[in-house]
Amino acid sequence: MKIRSNEELLMFERTINACRAPVWLVTTDGQRYNLKNPMERYLGIGKLIRGHAIDDLEIYTSNREDEMCFFGYITDCTNHLYAKTA
Repeated sequence: MKIRSNEELLMFERTINACRAPVWLVTTDGQRYNLKNPMERYLGIGKLIRGHAIDDLEIYTSNREDEMCFFGYITDCTNHLYAKTA
C-alpha cells in the first residue's frame, strides 16, 4: 500500500477514524504503530507516504467491522486510481 495523493490520505484517515478498535501498522522489523494514537499515526503514515514496499508494512485490527472499513478503503482507492487514468 502506498498513499499517492492528499485525497487518498484523507480517505485513509477517515477509515481509521471510523474504526472502533485499535488499528496497527506493523513493519517487518517489528515496529508497531497504533494508528488511533495521533502521534503514532503521524509516524506510521510517514512510512506509507515514503512508499515502503507492500511486503514491508501490514495493517491489523481486531474488529471484523473495522476490517470491512479497510476493504471499502481499498476499493475506493482503486476506483479513484482508475478514474484518474481513464
